Amino acid sequence: WHEGILMCEWFIEHPDYEFVDFGIKKRLEITGNKPCVMVTDISSMKTSTREARQRLAQKDSAQGIIAAGVVLRSKVQTVIYRFFNAIYKQPASTKIFTNKEDAIKWAKQYLPKEK
Repeated sequence: WHEGILMCEWFIEHPDYEFVDFGIKKRLEITGNKPCVMVTDISSMKTSTREARQRLAQKDSAQGIIAAGVVLRSKVQTVIYRFFNAIYKQPASTKIFTNKEDAIKWAKQYLPKEK
């Protein structure tokens, strides 16, 4: 957690179904199934299996995510991510960034306001 934002970083280049499934379940466990704002750095990823992408497209993969800032480093990653996102519409507000600091700044606007 960083300033109320769930921070995730993938250190794997070729995620498969099991990796993605574990990540989704772990996020739900960490958040206690409560809504969260998230920044995820997937810049290490080079490819993913078809099954991994299908797992990410399942309904529970975005369960509880209010907004997600996605950190990518290359134009190729951005094109692939946008293509995937066009096919499997994300229910939460999602934006691509090239650095974590900008993603965090953007994500803060989605944090619940204190009463």
